[in-house]
Order: sequence, then C-alpha cells, then structure tokens
Amino acid sequence: MLGGVVREGAAPTGFGVTIADVAVDGSFPAAGYEDRVRAWAGSTLAAWSADPTG
Repeated sequence: MLGGVVREGAAPTGFGVTIADVAVDGSFPAAGYEDRVRAWAGSTLAAWSADPTG
C-alpha cells in the first residue's frame, strides 16, 4: 500500500467515487479525466484505509 495501512477483514463497500464516475457516460471523456481518476484513486485509498469500526 502506498502511504498508508490497509485494513484487514472484509473489503469496503462504500466508495465516494467509483469507476462509473470516471467513465461518465461510458466514453471516458478526456475533459476532466485526470481529475476524475485522481478523485477515484483518493476515494479508493480512503475506503481501504478507513477504520472498519467507524
């Protein structure tokens, strides 16, 4: 894991940004793509790094 600790146990189920958000309408438009991918990556890291007990 880059820059953090991955929690043990069940995989997270709630992500703030998903690949569907990156894809927009399925076409993965270039406009804003980098920002959407960065938001998705940040959301993924946050979900996996979160304390599962809240």
